Amino acid sequence: MKSTESKTDKIVNKADSLLSCYLSNNRSDSILTAYSAGPDSTVLLDVLFRLKEKYGFKLAAAYYNHRLREENEIADEIETASAYCSLRGIELYLGEDSEGFIDKKSPDSGIEAAARTARYAYLNKIADDEQFNYIATAHTLDDNIETIVMRFFSGSGPEGLKGIAENSGKLLRPLLGVKKEEIMEYLEENKIRYSVDSTNKKNEYLRNRVRNNLIPSIKSVFPGFENSLIDLSGKMALADGFIADETYKRITWKKKGDCLETDFSNFISHPPYIRIRALYNAFNITDDSDRRLSYKFLKPVTRDNIDLKSPVILDGRSCRLEKLGNSLFWKTDIVIRNKNSYLLTIKTGGEYKLPVSYSGESIYISANIVNRSQCGKNDIWLPVNKVSGSIQIRSRKPGDCIITSNGSKKIKKLFQETGIDRDIRDSIPVICDNSGILAVWGSVFNNKNRIAGRIKDSASNENTDVILFKSRQG
Repeated sequence: MKSTESKTDKIVNKADSLLSCYLSNNRSDSILTAYSAGPDSTVLLDVLFRLKEKYGFKLAAAYYNHRLREENEIADEIETASAYCSLRGIELYLGEDSEGFIDKKSPDSGIEAAARTARYAYLNKIADDEQFNYIATAHTLDDNIETIVMRFFSGSGPEGLKGIAENSGKLLRPLLGVKKEEIMEYLEENKIRYSVDSTNKKNEYLRNRVRNNLIPSIKSVFPGFENSLIDLSGKMALADGFIADETYKRITWKKKGDCLETDFSNFISHPPYIRIRALYNAFNITDDSDRRLSYKFLKPVTRDNIDLKSPVILDGRSCRLEKLGNSLFWKTDIVIRNKNSYLLTIKTGGEYKLPVSYSGESIYISANIVNRSQCGKNDIWLPVNKVSGSIQIRSRKPGDCIITSNGSKKIKKLFQETGIDRDIRDSIPVICDNSGILAVWGSVFNNKNRIAGRIKDSASNENTDVILFKSRQG
């Protein structure tokens, strides 16, 4: 039987299926849409507008001018975006690279990466300032295919070949399962005006060369390669999740001065790829920059017999791995930031002063047992029966992870994705018990809270006794 589902319904239903996994039932969510007025982002904004009434979320759009094209083309694009948003009553934020950030950054990272960094910094700033809890981007299935191909030829492992995730922190990608041809069919079916970026056809940028030259060549030899790559990305996501969890369990790093330390005998006893991932973990702990470590640099630690003629095993790229006695030390030129470290053991019914301040004022926190029904949407609360042993509130530690409903996530990565100022990252409270991290209490510093999956999953029972955490300044 032939399907009667329209092209529009097909895309809306795909987006609806993804959104249903993340949006709450109390109709208090808000979504900021990255909107360029191009085909993909136009369909995204239109789909979200159609679903707005169903979920009751606040919807707005944000346009960012990278200042990389002719002014008249940008003006036409903004006019198209403004007309669409005005017609549907959607608030539109306009931003631009007025300080030349992209020009300054591009010699080191490349113009594509610099433009992406500037765009996401703007989106995160609007989301934080206006308290949007999600940012939606218009990545499509074609974008995911291109990304996987690019990462394959760049030598990525499972962490790269898993492709683009449907969500990353507050980022949502509702069109990730939609093909480009479906996007164009949607626009035609609904007679929606959109703009075309003149640079998309130019091969100055790597992604354009992959899209315009490499992908068609691959398709001519392997006509169904897209489905195969999507299957591959699923397998790589499973493999990467397993490897990441195993690495954190098997090899732990401890801060020692301006270095990280781990047991050498334990390190060398594990498979080579676990060792590699452990070093990537150490690098991520000690380096907040955008630079990356190559596999070629780390490859010496994969040998069965690591060369120990010198205690220095790796030295270069501002990194150093050295064996002293039975300890292995990792160091980068960037000093680990931990000036605001603290640890408090919390008992219910009391109030505690954090040994850090915010905006020049002291911070006081409390924990009290209340009924779940007394908790607000943005409150931090923990079911009494879900807490194991004593509750501690502390600053983050190297390698800290929180296990959410979507898998394990490094706290450092959370902070990077949400654009939290580096100067306060070591001050934001982490709530934990004997079983691990329960929550990251971002709202103390006017940021987003993160709750462990096993806590979040117990949110449905309104009559549960919970420990409610509150903070105040004074």
